[in-house]
Amino acid sequence: MQLHIGVLHEDQVPNALFQEFEESISAPGLIFERETRPSRVPFAGVEWLMPTVVLAYVAKPYFESFLKEMGKDHYDLLKKGFNKLYERFAGPRTPDVKIVATQGKSSEDQPYSLFFSIIAEAPDGVRLKLLIPRPIEQTEYEIAISKFLDFVQSTYDGDMTEDVVTTFKNVPINSGMILVTYETATGKLLPVDPFAGHRPQQ
Repeated sequence: MQLHIGVLHEDQVPNALFQEFEESISAPGLIFERETRPSRVPFAGVEWLMPTVVLAYVAKPYFESFLKEMGKDHYDLLKKGFNKLYERFAGPRTPDVKIVATQGKSSEDQPYSLFFSIIAEAPDGVRLKLLIPRPIEQTEYEIAISKFLDFVQSTYDGDMTEDVVTTFKNVPINSGMILVTYETATGKLLPVDPFAGHRPQQ
């Protein structure tokens, strides 16, 4: 069976916190999996490419087959399900996450949540990872979720707008992943260069 939607989280996060999300997106034929991993597992690399404490995943079969069968109704349910996660996973009550790394490998002033992120798979297998700005108000969070999922869906429908195509045309792919974020000031999804702060100054 091919996974449609999944959640990977550290074992310090109670399973009960995902019950409402799982129930809200439940539908006949939907394959949902939730897995845990040990807390505070050390990773080598740039923090934005590493797994967040809670990582939601929307797989290719969801867009390619499940949505075609279920239609837009479930797409709206998925957005609403993610919206329900705001209070505990992206709002003011979200725990701070500190990265322990060698000097120069981790940002002191962290602009994105290291607690929660969403990855969705594009038609070519490239993973698109939504970095959640911090802090972020609930309304802006919900817009970010909606725009991100619409962006991914547009890669399957082939109807990306010209400005979006231009913005993402030459975006580098790192470890099979493209990082994006929602810029509240402009209301746009923008690519994020994970190595921008790690390159030598010219």
